[in-house]
Amino acid sequence: MDDGCRPVLPTSDCEPGTMALVGETSCRDVASCGEGTWGDIPAGVDDEHVDGEYTGGASDGSADHPWTTIAEAIAAAAPGAIVAIAAGDYVEDLFVHAKADLQIWGRCPGMVSLSGLVATEQPAAIFITDEAPGTTVRSLAITGPKRGLMTVAQDTLLERVWIHDTERQGIFATDLIGTSAGLTLRDSLVEKTVSTAVFVAGSAGVVERSVVRDTLELDGELGRGVYVDRSVRSDAT
Repeated sequence: MDDGCRPVLPTSDCEPGTMALVGETSCRDVASCGEGTWGDIPAGVDDEHVDGEYTGGASDGSADHPWTTIAEAIAAAAPGAIVAIAAGDYVEDLFVHAKADLQIWGRCPGMVSLSGLVATEQPAAIFITDEAPGTTVRSLAITGPKRGLMTVAQDTLLERVWIHDTERQGIFATDLIGTSAGLTLRDSLVEKTVSTAVFVAGSAGVVERSVVRDTLELDGELGRGVYVDRSVRSDAT
């Protein structure tokens, strides 16, 4: 007689970029792509639009004349604004500073991919400083040659993101400078990152309705899925 419970899951492993929570019997995309250039991203008067394929010039962040890089849109955005990102592969580092409650919102992870740069000192493809509390990153994929996202800010939210194939941790949250950082990961997929998929030290961490899998080893040490320790302050090495 078997003891314990048998989880309800798909009968075969999900393909990269797809996921299933316990209780779901088929694999699915992380998020819907919606219709049109901006999908289901809500329209607002302060939105800054990004489309890497736009060639019309005179970029001003409007839907008709979008920026061609996400970094330009972040620099132009007001606190609390939405940076709306059209489909494309964006190879750049994002630095979020002095922008409280900013929302970085892609059309969907299957169509919007951010890959950090190799030859920079920034520790992650997205770095959120302590002067950007309440930052939200939503509905895009993050990959590349270093960490996916690092935050030292309070109340960082990652929602419907696909973080994959990074060469260091997928997500790294810490109170490195005594900021009491906090991170929530929701409705997301983190796979094939290195060392630790979700690393939270000296901070509050919440993981909801998300899948973490296939974390790779580093220097012979087995990979870890989720590490949370509010009592430990960690450096960024």
